[in-house]
Amino acid sequence: MSICSPCYDAGSYVDACLTQIVYNIGLADDTYYVWIQHNATKKIQQFEVVSDGGFILIDGVKIDPLQGYTIWVTQCQNCYDKLDLIINAESYKCISFSTASIGFNPIVIP
Repeated sequence: MSICSPCYDAGSYVDACLTQIVYNIGLADDTYYVWIQHNATKKIQQFEVVSDGGFILIDGVKIDPLQGYTIWVTQCQNCYDKLDLIINAESYKCISFSTASIGFNPIVIP
């Protein structure tokens, strides 16, 4: 990952058997679009989700073991303006993570 990347490097592995991700963003009943990109192939999965009390649940995620991914959120299906993510008082446009077979632990992204 480039030092100039706007992405937060999660620095840890996410279980490759994971099928759901919870994202802490937004207000209740707002619609968001979540994008998960495979870092090597650039293949993108897109999910339309409605926030529930500020959280969005991404269901049906398909990720492979020992692979790297980048996730970001937008407010419209055809726009490219990534929403800001605040992690440890720093603003990022996306989160990068890697996967491994480590046993099921749901990921909650701050």
